[in-house]
Amino acid sequence: MHRLWAACLVATLVLPLHSAPAYAATLGVSITDNSYSPTPVTINIADTVRWTNNGFASHTSTGNAPLSNWSSGTLRRGSTYSRAFAAAGTYGYSCTFHSSMRGTVRVRMGATPSSGSTSTTFTLTVAKASAPSGYEYVIRRRNPGGTFSTWRTITAATTTFRPSAGTGTYSFQTRLHRIGNDSYSGWSPTRKVSVS
Repeated sequence: MHRLWAACLVATLVLPLHSAPAYAATLGVSITDNSYSPTPVTINIADTVRWTNNGFASHTSTGNAPLSNWSSGTLRRGSTYSRAFAAAGTYGYSCTFHSSMRGTVRVRMGATPSSGSTSTTFTLTVAKASAPSGYEYVIRRRNPGGTFSTWRTITAATTTFRPSAGTGTYSFQTRLHRIGNDSYSGWSPTRKVSVS
């Protein structure tokens, strides 16, 4: 009995030390006959946005051109459409029936750890998976006291960073690039890492 209790105690203490799986969230957007609410919506990579038509007219959720990376089709009253966002960036959308209805989904990139020293290697996550054929991820960086400039273009979901400009706050943004028609998402919300 004493060994069983000891084994349970060890399991309770050890299991939380392992990184738990990250679970994607679902955020709801209500469609009315004049707008999307809320907008903008800010989410993490792999989160899902679910649009629900609460209006009386038919509507859509359609990614803006030239990227045009999703279309819900016609949503009648009470219908829903869900889409997971696999890459960081800012994505505009609208209703194909009512051009004045516009919304925005902002997808944050990740940084691990969020702080460290000048010898820390940081991992930046820009997507859930490697870029599909014909796409790439463009990352820009702002060093402490500097301005944003293009830093790296990758097809992998992650990249690493070692601080080269000393201590302070480094800022990163990324966007999705479709190579074939040279179209881009907007820049993701800024992700900061603190270096001391």
